[in-house]
Amino acid sequence: MSFSRSKSVVIFQYNIEGSVLGRVTEYRDLGVLFDQRLTFVPHVRATVSDGLRTLGFIIRNSRDLSETGSLFLLFTALVRSKLEYGCVVWNPGYKIHIESLEKIQRRFLKYVSFKIDGVYPCRGIQDGYLLSRFNVNSFARP
Repeated sequence: MSFSRSKSVVIFQYNIEGSVLGRVTEYRDLGVLFDQRLTFVPHVRATVSDGLRTLGFIIRNSRDLSETGSLFLLFTALVRSKLEYGCVVWNPGYKIHIESLEKIQRRFLKYVSFKIDGVYPCRGIQDGYLLSRFNVNSFARP
């Protein structure tokens, strides 16, 4: 007797009391968006989008705020907490995920630098310089 292995994946239909349960491609559990392959790409996209929106809110409403300590408190409480939430589960290990998270933090640090110096930092400024200047941790692993 020989068995041939097919390359197609067998997907079972589950039902409860005769009604077939539908399949979902994404599922949110405790604020973390899971996809079928556990790549967390939809979660990172949603997190980055939400972080950029919240950062824009902070920048728009803090134009008259001169205290940089207050800006850091706002960023940490409203933006960074969203970016780091559940990272033990979804672990931003891919370089592109880390870069998209760093982009938000870089934008904030450039804004704070503008508030302090009166001049917006030049394009292409090194992330390491901004991180060390304001003593902020990177999202990348050390």
